[in-house]
Amino acid sequence: MVNITDVKQILQFAIDAEIKVFLDGGWGVDALLGYQSRAHNDIDIFVEKNDYQNFIEIMKANGFYEIKMEYTTLNHTVWEDLKNRIVDLHCFEYTDEGEILYDG
Repeated sequence: MVNITDVKQILQFAIDAEIKVFLDGGWGVDALLGYQSRAHNDIDIFVEKNDYQNFIEIMKANGFYEIKMEYTTLNHTVWEDLKNRIVDLHCFEYTDEGEILYDG
């Protein structure tokens, strides 16, 4: 499970590294609501391609390890730590026209 304290800590990793991230899924909805509406098994984070590997290294440095799932790809990885916090990490990039390109 990922609670609000976990979300703040994981997002702080990105803030400290000056990496822009985007929340998706349940925590993305709850961020818009301004409160936790239900229990969450994971946190879905989107990171721009040029920051993706850097964010992965930060995750590793903070005790997360990659877990392979049937749906993981090069642009969609899953990370877990010993506290059973799961980060569903997605990589995207912008086209020259400013559109989001995601192949997850």
